[in-house]
Amino acid sequence: MPKAWGYTRLASMVATVDLGTEEKVRELPPRAEPLFTPLLEVLQAVNRIRIEYGADPLYELPKAEPAWKPASTCVLQRAFADLGVAVVDYHRAYGKGITIEHGLADFIRDFDAGKYPELLERSA
Repeated sequence: MPKAWGYTRLASMVATVDLGTEEKVRELPPRAEPLFTPLLEVLQAVNRIRIEYGADPLYELPKAEPAWKPASTCVLQRAFADLGVAVVDYHRAYGKGITIEHGLADFIRDFDAGKYPELLERSA
């Protein structure tokens, strides 16, 4: 058949599929633990702030008492004490000549609600 008006003849293709073989489904490995636990994320945030203000990072969060206990000091107050922080609220840490917006309100609420018993300071 001659080529006319720019059209070409299309060839047909045939494919054969063998359905007789059975392929085993690969099992997925067990779900890995997350790299960061909530406490490690808090420690990382605390250390970012400490480094920003010229202090050495901490290896672990300090143990403390919940805010509802009279005359207690919280985890963040102890973590920032060497920076001059005296008071910590849900949004900021304050001291003489220093105000830090920490962004850790959820952690403070969770700690005060008892979510992290491993951070509670035990009385002697």
